[in-house]
Amino acid sequence: MIVPRETYFEFKGVQSVIENQTLAFDQIEENETYQNCHFTFSNRPIRLMDVTLSGCTFDQQDFSTGEFVDCQWINCELANTNFANCVFYDNRFTTCLLTGVDFSNNDWKQVVVEACKTDYFNVSGSRLTNCQFNHSHMIASYFQEVTVKKGLVFDHSEIDQTDFTGTAMTGINLADSQFSDLMVTPALLRGCKINAYQAALFVALIGMEVVD
Repeated sequence: MIVPRETYFEFKGVQSVIENQTLAFDQIEENETYQNCHFTFSNRPIRLMDVTLSGCTFDQQDFSTGEFVDCQWINCELANTNFANCVFYDNRFTTCLLTGVDFSNNDWKQVVVEACKTDYFNVSGSRLTNCQFNHSHMIASYFQEVTVKKGLVFDHSEIDQTDFTGTAMTGINLADSQFSDLMVTPALLRGCKINAYQAALFVALIGMEVVD
């Protein structure tokens, strides 16, 4: 049952908080915080702005072509959802389940993924501007043919077996990430930031051998 919109409460001088409700996705409004809410399907094009979603679940699996501006996603379950061809500006994902999410052909600006589970995550074909993945677990994820602008940082994230094939690595900082194997295009490695230990791994990745 969808609870009437009037059931939320407001605190004077702060953003209103809506808690423990089942709502239609289309009822999400700007300048609201939704906590432990469940959202049913959207019947309109998806556009969210200046919204905080904390501990929320969704019936919606297809968010493709959506636009998300200044949104906070905290401890949300989004595994195996479709966000292909979306726009994300000034978004932050914190402790979210993003396993298997399709973010292919996206446009991201100033997006932070913090302490999230992102195995098999796919941003192939996307444009990423000034983005960060911090303290996240992203085994066997896909960053194929990604365009990076103003840097892409992997800070204390596990990125083993991630596929960067076809991606120019200039501006990508892997120095504080952990991996034993990556897929890369050797001709596009110039400008990638790595640490001394990783340098030896990259020598092996591109098929070179160090001899005495």
